[in-house]
Amino acid sequence: MIARDVEGLMMAGRCISGDFLAHSSYRVTGDAVTMGEAAGGHAAGP
Repeated sequence: MIARDVEGLMMAGRCISGDFLAHSSYRVTGDAVTMGEAAGGHAAGP
């Protein structure tokens, strides 16, 4: 979710990398929404 080489860049949703089996689990829209929610919560801080 967090880019190694670019400070302040966070990615969520279907732009993540994985193998065939991993893609089959996060292809579902509900999972992509949850990843976006987690990224937003992390960016907002405590």
